[in-house]
Amino acid sequence: MKHKLSILIPTYNDYCYNQVERLWQQAIAIKELQFEIIVADDGSTIEDVVTPNSKIAQLPNCRFVRSEVNRGRAATRNSLADMASFENMLFIDTGVMPSDQFINTYLYSTDGYDVVCGGIELDGSQYAGNLRFRYEDAVLKRMTIDKRNKSPYKSFRSTNFLITKTAFKSVCFNEQFATYGYEDVLFGKNLKETGFNVVHIDNPVVYKKFEDNELFLKKTDESLITLRDHSDELRGYSRIIELSDKLHRFHLLWTVRLLHRIFRNPIRRSLCADNPSPTLFNIYKLGEYSRLL
Repeated sequence: MKHKLSILIPTYNDYCYNQVERLWQQAIAIKELQFEIIVADDGSTIEDVVTPNSKIAQLPNCRFVRSEVNRGRAATRNSLADMASFENMLFIDTGVMPSDQFINTYLYSTDGYDVVCGGIELDGSQYAGNLRFRYEDAVLKRMTIDKRNKSPYKSFRSTNFLITKTAFKSVCFNEQFATYGYEDVLFGKNLKETGFNVVHIDNPVVYKKFEDNELFLKKTDESLITLRDHSDELRGYSRIIELSDKLHRFHLLWTVRLLHRIFRNPIRRSLCADNPSPTLFNIYKLGEYSRLL
């Protein structure tokens, strides 16, 4: 069992007091555990979120640290690691909820690994027509724990993971990823290149809310710009880059660009409607990426 733990939570314009309180209640109940919870606010602009979140600092062993500017997810996670007191660091995103035995599972079942990924679950039956929900649901059905452990580095997600400070400091998140997306993909690649071992276990956090289709599509567009700007670093770890390179070799990429130019707006309207298709979403991403090249 691990006896010391830093629980690190980056947040931006997201209410997370209830999430932190639940983690605190779990940790305080483990008598032999020394722990701290640090929440780093990345320059949130919604005071109705910041004010209740700031009360986190009133919980014993908890800190709430607010940045005056928005530095991005990579820089915020790196700063959390700098602030952490203990070798074992548990990163959790906001907007998710842990199970009742979440911390216990990490403490008792992860010895011998540098990085442990707990995974995610969805609780969103009321989001049946939501693009993010449908996309994540399709991915989860395809990526079982066995499949994730067959390619542990490519399956790395930063939503919920335990890592040693030694491993983190050897890799860190690349702060040049200032726009949304893919910083965790590169992190997984760098873990492999530096030789740290990664394992995936069944200890998910639960998504209970999902952004609307239009906002998710906007974030997707931003992530594809990130993918284009860092394509050399991410090659071998992105299906979109792999398909694009293959189409380029067979002189078919121009066809994808042409079709995307014709159908881009109708596809976007369909994806923002009440019955979005995950398959059409994947087609859209390939077309949009080819347009950006």
